Amino acid sequence: MENVGGAVELLTDTGHCAAAWSFSDLMIGWNKKHTQAAYVLYESEKEKAPAYRYFSPALMGEGTDLNHSIWQSFAPGG
Repeated sequence: MENVGGAVELLTDTGHCAAAWSFSDLMIGWNKKHTQAAYVLYESEKEKAPAYRYFSPALMGEGTDLNHSIWQSFAPGG
C-alpha cells in the first residue's frame, strides 16, 4: 500500500493501482466496521495443532473511533 496525494493505494506487483481509498473514506469505513467490535484476550498454541484459549472479560468497542485510537497510540504508555 502506498499513500499518494491524500489517497491510499493498493498496488499490483507491477505497480498498477488495483484499488484506492481517500483517507476520510478509510476512517468512515473503519469506524463503521469497529463501532460494536468485541475485544477478547487470548493465547494461542501453534507447536502441535493450532489451539486457542480465551479469557474474560471481553471488552465491547461501542463507539470505537479511529481518530481516538490513532491519538491514543501516541500518548505515553499508549
